Amino acid sequence: MARRRFVESMAAYSLFCYLFQVKDRHNGNILLNADGRVIHIDFDYILTTSPGRNINFESAPFKLTSEYVEVMGGLRSHSYSYFCKLFVDGLIVVRRHIRCIEAVLRSFSQSYPASHILFSPSVDAVVTAFTSRCFIGLTDDDAASHAASLLDEACNHWRSTQYDKYQRITRGIL
Repeated sequence: MARRRFVESMAAYSLFCYLFQVKDRHNGNILLNADGRVIHIDFDYILTTSPGRNINFESAPFKLTSEYVEVMGGLRSHSYSYFCKLFVDGLIVVRRHIRCIEAVLRSFSQSYPASHILFSPSVDAVVTAFTSRCFIGLTDDDAASHAASLLDEACNHWRSTQYDKYQRITRGIL
């Protein structure tokens, strides 16, 4: 049951991190509760912001290390397949609600000054980038195929591994 909870929460957070471009995903910002659920903390860097003045060191679509895959039982496991299905299905559901999400993003942007880095270079650019990450304009089947390629790209991405190594060396975060 703990593995299932891990997989389900990992799929949801992976999709969220991809869509909202959550950065600074080192092991000090990702927790595991007693039930096996993944819990992300520290959302200082989302949408258009990232650590290091936006040098874009974290270029993976989301963090999916070999350790996470190992907890799921490996790439060929039922649990990993379930994770992939949840991620892809989740993206398809988000696509069906894209206009509502766009409205929420625009509404959220009104809480910040027009020059705020979170919506740089503009609110329209941020919303357009978000909808682009949802593969709007493609069929659901094509969007699902693109989502599957994101999973392949994220899996043990070298920059995720290097970012964890950097955090371990500079901040002592295992």
